[in-house]
Amino acid sequence: MWGSGVGDRCGRCGFGSLCYILKADCGRLFTDNPDMIWLVGTLLIVDIFLEIGRSANLVYGFALKTSGDAIYPMTIGIIFMFLCASGGTWLFGVKLGWLAVGAYVGMALDECIRAVLMYVRWRNGRWQKLSLVSEKWRCQYLNS
Repeated sequence: MWGSGVGDRCGRCGFGSLCYILKADCGRLFTDNPDMIWLVGTLLIVDIFLEIGRSANLVYGFALKTSGDAIYPMTIGIIFMFLCASGGTWLFGVKLGWLAVGAYVGMALDECIRAVLMYVRWRNGRWQKLSLVSEKWRCQYLNS
């Protein structure tokens, strides 16, 4: 089960959930300030979504890059890092006053939106028309 990847994902979710459940106990190792303990717990909740988006984004992004479609992940990365990560951090962190939680929400939005876009690109198959190897070289290699 662990080699299939299912157990690995369950293990990470389980560890994250355990950290969230024990946030007060873990937080007291470092501070007695209840505001800081609350902040750590809130950041752990947002971090779960951030890491889900990041892992999916990495898998599909690198799959697209290695299949020859490097322009799309780069373009989507530049656009959404600027809009969501920077803009979201400003909107949620500064404008709405969520501070560190707002910055995490902006980063989580960036990763999750990019992951969805990479998944859609992978599923629609447009990357299959792109190639890292020219058709002439491929035909010569296959015929020899």
